[in-house]
Amino acid sequence: MAREALDRWHAAAQDGDFELPPELWRAWEVFTACERNWRVLIGIGLVHYDGIDNTAMQSAMHMLGVKPKHQRNVFWMVRVLEDEARKFLNQR
Repeated sequence: MAREALDRWHAAAQDGDFELPPELWRAWEVFTACERNWRVLIGIGLVHYDGIDNTAMQSAMHMLGVKPKHQRNVFWMVRVLEDEARKFLNQR
């Protein structure tokens, strides 16, 4: 079930044309680098994507060379991307 949701998300991304402004590129890199670091809640017949692990996001920013003075801004931009992805991933 979880894999199906990720497959739908990737298929939707593949189908559309996206134009990413240069100022959002760092946030997009961090967001995609964290794609396997979602906290997932699993119950009987339920899979819920809760959000990206903060430690993983911090590590991704470090590994991608996001300067400390930009990390706060990138963090909040990733949160916006995460919120939109969560809506899609948690569709039933």
